[in-house]
Amino acid sequence: MRTAILVGAGASAFGPGIVRVKQGLSGAPVLETENPPLGSGLYRALASTYPDSWGRLDWPDNGENFEHQMRVALDEYLRLADDSDRYRFEATLTQFIEFFTNFRLNSESLYSKMVSELIRNALLVTESPNSDFTFASLNYERLLEFALQEHGVIPWHNSRPDEKAGRVAVWKPHGSCHFALSPPDSEQTRFMYMREEVIAGGEGVRVLSSSGIHQYLDDWFASRQAGFLYPGMVFSLYEPTKVPLQGTRALAKMRERYAQDFSTSDVVVLIGVSYNAADSHIFEPIMQSKSRVLYVGPPTDPRLPMLEAALGSRLEIIADSFEAALESERLVTALLA
Repeated sequence: MRTAILVGAGASAFGPGIVRVKQGLSGAPVLETENPPLGSGLYRALASTYPDSWGRLDWPDNGENFEHQMRVALDEYLRLADDSDRYRFEATLTQFIEFFTNFRLNSESLYSKMVSELIRNALLVTESPNSDFTFASLNYERLLEFALQEHGVIPWHNSRPDEKAGRVAVWKPHGSCHFALSPPDSEQTRFMYMREEVIAGGEGVRVLSSSGIHQYLDDWFASRQAGFLYPGMVFSLYEPTKVPLQGTRALAKMRERYAQDFSTSDVVVLIGVSYNAADSHIFEPIMQSKSRVLYVGPPTDPRLPMLEAALGSRLEIIADSFEAALESERLVTALLA
């Protein structure tokens, strides 16, 4: 049975066992209980973390429509002529990525419990390739990846992991805070989106460690030069069309592999994912498949009726939250049915 699990912001925004690394008064890092916010609360979280940059943007309605406001900000940026004004916008994007690098989890997290249940029921294995199992995440943070690694499963981002034991495909079609451009273009750090060209890079990504990410950030902020985005970062902007800023080839290839796996799976699971017609690269492969679709999320989601209309009897609502899906092994029971 080919199985594909897609997690969205709702999978990370609730539940125990998630912390964010912050700088304490002494300068040493401290861990504080905090979940990554949903889109409606993301601007407030960024403004609180970076009061001298994000806090001065003064977005209307506290930035609740984050995607729209980011599109407005990008359009304004493209009209800027002064390098110092450009730098301020580019710095906010770098801080956006930095924000997501600092989330961690422990064994109490829902991600960890899910992976544990999948392994315990032999749906996910550590001693052979997981060729019939695929994960995907719409989130920039690495909580899913951390949970897999905690249980000895290696997240694999560049190809189907058919040859190596314990690997599982984890597609991130919107990019990630730890993806960098692959050679031969990895040394190009110039941010040229809509100025000269989009840096395309190779078809794969370089996966950075936590220390590697922060070294990139330190180098960028030390340069203090307009025109440099987080060096070689592979991600799409959190705005309505999810426009790629850098690593266009890598994101295109990742979306292609995502589409292949999700359009051919027997079972697709959506956890904390709200339907968005603008994200056709996410939902069309699911619509085109013949799979059962297991939905984990609040029945009050105003976009759920659109998903029900599109999928009809293929859609099965198994729980109203990630936590509820793991109670009494509801998720595993549905997968094994």
